[in-house]
Amino acid sequence: MLNNLKSNLRYTNLHYAVLKITNPRYLNWLKKEYFFHKKFLNNENLIFDLGANLGDKTYIFSKLSKKIICFEPEDKMYEILKKRFRTNKIVLRKKIVSDKIEKVKFTVVKGNEAYSTIIKKSLDQFKHLNKNSFYTKTKKSTTLNHEIKKFGIPDYIKIDCEGSESKILKNLKYKVKIISFELNLPYFINDGKKIIKYFKKKYNSKFNIRIQDKFRFYFKKNVNEKECLKFISNKRITVEIFIFN
Repeated sequence: MLNNLKSNLRYTNLHYAVLKITNPRYLNWLKKEYFFHKKFLNNENLIFDLGANLGDKTYIFSKLSKKIICFEPEDKMYEILKKRFRTNKIVLRKKIVSDKIEKVKFTVVKGNEAYSTIIKKSLDQFKHLNKNSFYTKTKKSTTLNHEIKKFGIPDYIKIDCEGSESKILKNLKYKVKIISFELNLPYFINDGKKIIKYFKKKYNSKFNIRIQDKFRFYFKKNVNEKECLKFISNKRITVEIFIFN
C-alpha cells in the first residue's frame, strides 16, 4: 500500500515540493537544463524526444512547448512515463526508432533499463553491467521518416538511444532545424563522424557541442564540420552533438 502511495505521488507537485528538501541538487539540474534549452526552443516548437528514459528531458521540454512526441520502447520506462505525464498533453510512443520498419531484437538490462538497446555493442562499454541481467525481446521498429509523416516535421529532435543514433539518422529525408544526439567517445566516434559528414553534405549544416554535465555550448558560435570532427578526435568523454540546419 505504501509503495502504491509513493508511486502515485511521484512527479506530482507535492513530490517536487518534497524534493526541495530531499534532493535540491536534482531540482537545480532541472532548472539549469531548462535555461539551456530555452535558448533555442519556444512554445511553438514541435519536439521529438527519442529515448526518453524516465522523462527528465521530456519534463523540461514540456515547460517550453506543448507539442512533444516522446519515444520510449522499454516497458518499465514507458509505464513510468505514462504516470509522470498523465496530466500532460504529451504523445507517448512505445516505439523503437531505427532505419527500417521491421522486427528487431531489443536487449533489455534488468535493473538498469536505461541502458536497453538494439545495438548490443553499446553494452560492452559499461563494465559495471551484469551480463546475466541481459535478456532479449522482439519489438517492431519505426523510422523518423514514418513518424514525421504522422506528426509533422519537428523543430527539434533529441536522440539518446544507446548507440543507435547513426541508424536512426542515416535515412532522414526531412530538413529539421535542430537535431542533437548523444555520442560516447571514443567508443562510437565512427558513428559520430558518419552523422556529421552526412549532414554537412546534405544540408551544409553547422554544428556545436555540449560536454556532458555542462549547461552551455562549447563553441561560442556554431562551427563547420571540420572543427566539430577535430574536437571529437582523441576524446574520452560523452558529448551531445548539435546539428543546426
